[in-house]
Amino acid sequence: MTGRGRPGQPRRRAVKAADVFGPRTEDELFELIRGLSRAIHLIPPKEIGTRPARGYGFLYHTKLSIGSTAGLEDIYMINPWGVDMWRELKRDGETLSPEQEIVFDLHRAGGHDVDVWRPCDWRSGRIAREMQAFMRRRPTNIQPGVPA
Repeated sequence: MTGRGRPGQPRRRAVKAADVFGPRTEDELFELIRGLSRAIHLIPPKEIGTRPARGYGFLYHTKLSIGSTAGLEDIYMINPWGVDMWRELKRDGETLSPEQEIVFDLHRAGGHDVDVWRPCDWRSGRIAREMQAFMRRRPTNIQPGVPA
């Protein structure tokens, strides 16, 4: 219900289709991902301040890619230990463009975690599992005593 409610009672939030049936579009999917990201301390840079707070990661989303070079993924994340993850958001059944395939190959060749997330991945719980595991992941390519 979206009305004002009774005096002295909290206002109820309108129920969205994505809340009941899961996301259907990339925008609905990202809104759910953003909510989860805040819960696990992945936040946008403007909320971090001048330097990251301990235990927080970074979430970047390309909201409007008009005029940008084609191929770069929609979401870029860095966890508190500097491990990164790239995700492209697609509708169920949609495929990557040729430019995106090239960028995916380059990221994989560099050892980056890159993949596609779809609304069906939210409904299955895959996105939540991957994001929670990502926040715990430590770098594997760092050797003690060897400068980077």
